[in-house]
Amino acid sequence: DNNGYWKAIAEQLAWYTWEKNNGALDLCCGVAGRAFALIHLSEISGEVHWLQKSKQLVNSAWKNSQKIKDDEREPYHLFKGHLGLILAAKAIEQPTLITMPMMGLA
Repeated sequence: DNNGYWKAIAEQLAWYTWEKNNGALDLCCGVAGRAFALIHLSEISGEVHWLQKSKQLVNSAWKNSQKIKDDEREPYHLFKGHLGLILAAKAIEQPTLITMPMMGLA
């Protein structure tokens, strides 16, 4: 069954996303992008634990982000800074209203 195959891959990637920790700054969209991926999987799978993990990820990143000086951040990275974390936090509260641009509309 194709759906089962893709769901298994999505879950493996979600676990990788959850377990990987590069701190507040990492490739592409940072922690906010990882959080949005977990939010999206929660929506399509109906499994609320991915939403809970997303919330834990954002909360942890927010605490750690306060330690990063502005000059250590790469400029022009919307999702790597505080704004990205705020958007992810709002998406956890209202996942059908807020989405990451590359993931399309919920």
